[in-house]
Amino acid sequence: MKALTTGFITRYEQELASVKRKAGNSLTTGDLNLLQAWFKALLNARESNKDATRLVVILHDFEQFEPPVMQDLFEICSLAIPCLPLVFILSLPSPPSPSYIHMTYPRRTLSLLQIRNCSLPSSNEVLHDILLKTFFDVNFEPELMIGPVAIDFIVDFFGRHSTSIDGLTTILQLIHMKHCEEPLTVFLSDEHLGSSPSILCEPASFGFLNSLFSRVCNSRDTNHAAEWLNASIEGVLTAVRTARDVFKTRAKLLRVAFQVLLLIRQFMVSKGYKLDETLPEIMCGAIRGRLQNTMKYTCTMVKKLRTEQLDELLPKLCDFFTPLSNEVKEAEEKIISRVDAALSVTLDEARTVAEPLSDWLLEYFQERIVSLEDSLLWDIWYTGSTPFPADMLNPSVRASILAGLLRPQDFYASNSIAGHDSRDRGDEELDDEDEDELLIRMPDTSILFQRYLESGKMINVYDWFESFAVVLEAQRRNQRSKSRTLRENHPPTPKTPRTPRTPRASRTPSRRGRASNKHQSNGRGDDDADDDPRAEDEEETEEQLENWRMEVQARFIRALHELDYVGFIKHTGRKPDHVIRTVLDTPMPE
Repeated sequence: MKALTTGFITRYEQELASVKRKAGNSLTTGDLNLLQAWFKALLNARESNKDATRLVVILHDFEQFEPPVMQDLFEICSLAIPCLPLVFILSLPSPPSPSYIHMTYPRRTLSLLQIRNCSLPSSNEVLHDILLKTFFDVNFEPELMIGPVAIDFIVDFFGRHSTSIDGLTTILQLIHMKHCEEPLTVFLSDEHLGSSPSILCEPASFGFLNSLFSRVCNSRDTNHAAEWLNASIEGVLTAVRTARDVFKTRAKLLRVAFQVLLLIRQFMVSKGYKLDETLPEIMCGAIRGRLQNTMKYTCTMVKKLRTEQLDELLPKLCDFFTPLSNEVKEAEEKIISRVDAALSVTLDEARTVAEPLSDWLLEYFQERIVSLEDSLLWDIWYTGSTPFPADMLNPSVRASILAGLLRPQDFYASNSIAGHDSRDRGDEELDDEDEDELLIRMPDTSILFQRYLESGKMINVYDWFESFAVVLEAQRRNQRSKSRTLRENHPPTPKTPRTPRTPRASRTPSRRGRASNKHQSNGRGDDDADDDPRAEDEEETEEQLENWRMEVQARFIRALHELDYVGFIKHTGRKPDHVIRTVLDTPMPE
């Protein structure tokens, strides 16, 4: 209710800025009386009738809302319907028959609603319209042009898995995030080119600057290699800015030629011609520069048009070029003049124009619809054939679990069990270690899983525990040796000596003798401990050993339950002390 009320009030607060609420008469934001008062003020400010105004509430992906919550919302809003003309638009991706609303909500809730069904265009039509108006529109210039691989994935995901607009938005976001992992994409926006010289002069940017120099120099003519050896940072940034302008102009003219081709094909379809290619296939072929067969077939159809059909097509082409910007008109002046010349021909000579018009269009398409990868530094503003990171959108749970168990050092920064910081150890150093040394640095679940891989289909739990305990004992010895080395390298700071106490005279000789003997034995033990630092570590009481055995059992049970939770073991009733492996084709760690 709060979101419903504040959504309307905050949206039109500028229009009602003169209307002030009294502090003593304020209502809570979740009260519909506040929305009623706001609606009356809105009608008075607009001087409009209540019957001509509707309050529209859009609920996207209506299936995701909890039915009990929506029942309460509809019931509360129904009480205010005479004063608040609320209209709810429910977006339902589910099929219309059987209806989700009638199957989920009771009759009492449905009686409060006046339901009207509205059919929207198919999912493919919506997707095609979105792609045309974003990446292939002549009046919109995207910062990043997606490649054919991304378009193929979007079409496949939208048609096979989900038709949600939120899913499409997530895919486009992932495409941009994956593309921006490359360092050179810092020049994706033109604003970054003006503030870069001062940053590139810093020593930390020299590696990036070298890669940028190599890309620009290798892409230029070899005759100018000596010139670029003495080039400044500003000169390289100027070359990047020029490359960006050239790429943007080339992509814009490609979109214009693509729209001309699409206009002719739509005209052919309206006249009864059959075309096999789908719109996504034409999009991918256009940005790849591989539409030769489609362009030739389209121009051949133009050559075969009748006089009345040609008179209908030419005005459409003229109307398409008319609203374009002056910059585009100057670049396309040649084809525009030819279309105007064909349109000015009399009706008797119109038949003779079809053949040269077909040749003009074919020449125009071959000049404009070329691959974007031929431009300098194209991979900054164009994704190309980069594969889509499908694992980020729909990750493989099984592969992720196995990777985490086999190589846990890739998923955490520090190993608390081994007592060392693995961030100081590179992957090459970890790979050079032997299997036993690497095993003791793993967490308990990974240790148990390694022993799991070495067993057969049936696993004896006691043997499994014994092999697990051996590794933990090695971990313990490793920790003790490192602690002892640390104490030897960093001895403790000596304490300030205290004034010795004067022994009391009332102590009996027997007690004094026992105390002196005890002091002598303690002194001798301390001297021995100072001479042999291993004595303190090696001597353990029975209680400490028992606590260690209990800790090993507890850690084994916990790791065993974690493997059981993810489904790696199955209990059997034939042998109570055995379990069955459920995963047999697990790859061994390299």
